[in-house]
Amino acid sequence: MTAECRAARRALLLGEASSAGVASHLRSCRECREFEAAERAVADLVSSRAHRPPAPHSLRERLVAALEAERRRSGPTARRFAFWGLLLAATGL
Repeated sequence: MTAECRAARRALLLGEASSAGVASHLRSCRECREFEAAERAVADLVSSRAHRPPAPHSLRERLVAALEAERRRSGPTARRFAFWGLLLAATGL
């Protein structure tokens, strides 16, 4: 493994893979592409299996109240509904 491989893998593990240098290295290094794919698979597996406790009832109530207030204040827009839908889904409501 070269120093460039070590740097690219470190960046991948730290979530800094968006740099041009890392992208360039991944295009030219099969082993690091395989490393990235394996890391992504593990992260996806953990994410899909990890227990996420439901949001506390008081938080869900505050989110619903905030959503209702925002709807009354400014009317519906696709962006607002998408944001609130994602937020409510993330909290398990």
